[in-house]
Amino acid sequence: MEADLGTQLQWVATAHYNTEHPHVHVALRGMTNRNEPLRLPKDYIRHGIRAHAENLTTRQIGYRTVLDAEEAERREIQQNRYTSLDRMINRSNTAAAGSNRTDNFLVDLKLPASSRQHHLKS
Repeated sequence: MEADLGTQLQWVATAHYNTEHPHVHVALRGMTNRNEPLRLPKDYIRHGIRAHAENLTTRQIGYRTVLDAEEAERREIQQNRYTSLDRMINRSNTAAAGSNRTDNFLVDLKLPASSRQHHLKS
């Protein structure tokens, strides 16, 4: 991130195990070359930091298996938030608006269609 942003950063991180999903919180700060507080572009926060985290994680533990992906989808079913299953349904509805098909989103997905169909109907 320092290379991306062109400045040194001060940071601290803490691992949390108090939920079903262990996670890490990171706090960081930095100053620009002009001695001004560092402002991170929104797009970098949304995508750049996540890309770094995904790449580092993949290097350390490898790619996610199909079974891992199916289990993650199963856990999303009961969540009271906007999930990847909701995004698939919205994409399907958008695509179906121009056609009479409502199941076209099942074709291009990496998980077995029967598994995904079951999750979307739950």
